[in-house]
Amino acid sequence: MTPQMTPQTTPQTTPQTTPQTTPSTTLPGRLAGPLGRCLFSVGLVALTSALTGLAVAPANATYPGRNGRIVYVNTLDSPDVEVGVNEIFTVRPNGTGRRQLTYRVNNDSPDWAPAGHRIAYVHWLKSGAVRIWVMGANGHHKHQLVPGGRHDFDQDPTWAPGGKRILFIRTSGVGRVDLMVYSLASHTVQALHVGRGFSLIPESPAWSPDGRTIVFSVLDKASNDGDPQTDLFTVRANGTGLTQITRTAKTSEEGVDWSPDGRRLLFTRLWGACEEEVNTMNPDGTDRRRVRSGCTTSEPAWSPDGHRILTYAVIGRRWGVWAMTPTGAHRRFIARGGDGHWQPLR
Repeated sequence: MTPQMTPQTTPQTTPQTTPQTTPSTTLPGRLAGPLGRCLFSVGLVALTSALTGLAVAPANATYPGRNGRIVYVNTLDSPDVEVGVNEIFTVRPNGTGRRQLTYRVNNDSPDWAPAGHRIAYVHWLKSGAVRIWVMGANGHHKHQLVPGGRHDFDQDPTWAPGGKRILFIRTSGVGRVDLMVYSLASHTVQALHVGRGFSLIPESPAWSPDGRTIVFSVLDKASNDGDPQTDLFTVRANGTGLTQITRTAKTSEEGVDWSPDGRRLLFTRLWGACEEEVNTMNPDGTDRRRVRSGCTTSEPAWSPDGHRILTYAVIGRRWGVWAMTPTGAHRRFIARGGDGHWQPLR
């Protein structure tokens, strides 16, 4: 897994009317989909993949409200980058009214603010650095949100309840990986100190709707057969009370999301009999239930009203973002792409 080159383009601050990209014809699959080709590019992902051989699935919190537009990521062909670039789109819940919000550079991991008026996302700079940016719901007013050092790589932003803080993963220049909290009021970044070198590598955090708890996946060093795996942990918002909530041999759990009422977790499960599937469970790891949407399903997220979920899935001849009930019923195809998240409207 070789890190890919970042596109040699200049970040755009406003949407262009004639993007110089076309939809990619990449075959579906977890590592060949809209997220996989840049998830191994830099920073946390490059380090984690080198240590574990696993992809890092995105995760975000879903906050209560009415269901608005769906934000997602799709890989587009580019004349500047052989493997294409990831760009962010929104679409109505019925799959119509698609809008492209970012152009010509890799952009990834979008997450709606609790009020649904802004989107935090990952933006690849021309220098190769990876930063947390923010934009309006229509793609306007793009700018870097979280400050970082020259050799810092930031991933997986997720808003705190109230929209005044952002949780994310930072890989520092010395290889340390940790959960970080950025305050929009003070413009400061604070580490939670849950990362411990190569023995505990946090990934894909999500903040609970009540703001008290963070759930995330980490490398499972307790694997008996040496096969790299991930398990889910929780920690209090102040960095105390670290608790492992899954401990499964030959199985990995990742890409976790809270239900809007905070009562259930939605996550991707990888295991031998089924390459990928989506499950729900209680926040303490009990009462696990499978979402019956097939064995190539990942990147799950709840709808703000709690009645639907989004997943990346391959169902029949269609692959991309699907909407369905938490049991896997009443499926609707939304769009080619992945990492879908529903806009909360108040």
